[in-house]
Order: sequence, then C-alpha cells, then structure tokens
Amino acid sequence: MKKQTVLVNYLGIDIEVEGVYSPEEPMVIYYKDGSGYPGSASEFEVIGAFINGQDAVNIMDRLDAWNELAELAIEKIEE
Repeated sequence: MKKQTVLVNYLGIDIEVEGVYSPEEPMVIYYKDGSGYPGSASEFEVIGAFINGQDAVNIMDRLDAWNELAELAIEKIEE
C-alpha cells in the first residue's frame, strides 16, 4: 500500500484525490501444495479531495462521488 495524490477529471473539474493505493495481485492457480490464490483487484481508498487547493470533501459527500473518484484514480495510476 502506498499513499498517493492523483489529479483526475470528474464532471469536467480537475480534482486532486489523495488516498492509499494497493496494486492488483495476480491469481495463482496452483501452488506446489495444490492450493491456489484467487488474486485481488487493485484498490484506492480515498482519504481526501481538493479543488484548486481547497478541501472538497463536503462537495464529494453531497455528490456521493467517492467510488467514482477511486475508480478514476486507479485508472490514472495504472496508465
């Protein structure tokens, strides 16, 4: 996990999204003992949002935009 700040465009507005990024873990079909691991998708836990340097948490709460911001951040990081 790594704390990052990413600039994303949401509804035509540039937003700095701060959060913790965890990269994707690939699936392992079989280990030597016969077990496996299903893997996991990459994740971004948003901990802050800023528009022009101003805290935008209240706006993002009203728009219920957290999941969309997280998805945009992941896309930007993994470009």
